[in-house]
Amino acid sequence: MTILLAEILLRSPVTGATATVRLADAILAPFPPDDPDRPNACWDPSLTEPPNLALELYGDVAGGSMGSSYGEVTAENTDGRYTPWRGWSVVTITLRVGDATGRVWADFLPLIQGGGGGKVTAAVSPMGVRVVTFPLSDPRDRLSDAVVEDSYGGTTVGEAGYDGTEDQEGTLKSLALGDLRSGNVPATNVNAALQTFQPGLTLGSITAIRDRGAVTNHVFAGDLTGAAFDAARPVATEFVTDAARGLVRPGGSFGGTVSFDLIGDPAAGTTAPTLIKWLLERRGFTSFGPGFTDVALAPAVVGLWTGTATTSYRDLVDLLCRGFAGWCLPDALGVWQLARLAAPVGDVAAAFYESDINDLHDGQRRYDVPPWKLGLKWGRQ
Repeated sequence: MTILLAEILLRSPVTGATATVRLADAILAPFPPDDPDRPNACWDPSLTEPPNLALELYGDVAGGSMGSSYGEVTAENTDGRYTPWRGWSVVTITLRVGDATGRVWADFLPLIQGGGGGKVTAAVSPMGVRVVTFPLSDPRDRLSDAVVEDSYGGTTVGEAGYDGTEDQEGTLKSLALGDLRSGNVPATNVNAALQTFQPGLTLGSITAIRDRGAVTNHVFAGDLTGAAFDAARPVATEFVTDAARGLVRPGGSFGGTVSFDLIGDPAAGTTAPTLIKWLLERRGFTSFGPGFTDVALAPAVVGLWTGTATTSYRDLVDLLCRGFAGWCLPDALGVWQLARLAAPVGDVAAAFYESDINDLHDGQRRYDVPPWKLGLKWGRQ
């Protein structure tokens, strides 16, 4: 007989305390004390419905975006034993399946390690049975949060501070990642008195400074930190940086909009796999598969700049994956895997010929066919 196990981690919305609930859809003996993973774990045979969650590599193949789905785990609550958990947040739900002869955690095959989809609810079913519901979500749902939430407070006065002026209050800070050496990246002037710009929260290096798009003749005069940067007053042909704070201070004056070519946060690397891994780590994930270190997977250098608009982790991961037809998904053990859609290799499992196809069309196209050539003319008014 096959048995489904559900291990649910809960968190109190009041105290932050955590609790673990373990359910099964059949009677199962407690795990032995020498089980290295779940010693003495007991499973309540109150699981009434298998969870209904589907994970897709691509939610939209044409657009290359992730798919997400939501489900729930339902348990019998006749004696009210789970009612005290009502209102608690579901952190993770781990599902495993195996034969009734299984005695330890490792005997059961991992199905999914999903995220919590909300709070525990207790109710009475239409059949008059008391039930409790634990919502389940695609683990990628955690990527819906904004990558950058910090904004300028507008507290800079004169030469003091790098928090922007009053009219910049509430403007989101920017994130610069990867190879932006041809990025022409604009930046917030966080201290106009000292002509100090912040193109990103952190920087690797500035490769060029531009005035109205044209490269200036500024020469790098050193990366300074803290008080040394604060006191620096570069001459007209030089600039200094405080890369750890994402600050750039060029000397001289400019005739128009100042922008920068740069290398972003050095910890993020310059390829799509390294940038995706950096974003996932920033979001709090720690387990990664071999795809993130496969140099041949997506070797091209890339760059990202978030600007001042709200951008989610999902937006950036989707964008990076789309560039090499990649997909990013945590497996049944919660380890993030990265790969790409490619021509199949190995023995043919099935073949479809023209006579076998009744209908074939792309119903998901969201992007127009790109133009072959564009002409741009400009002249003074």
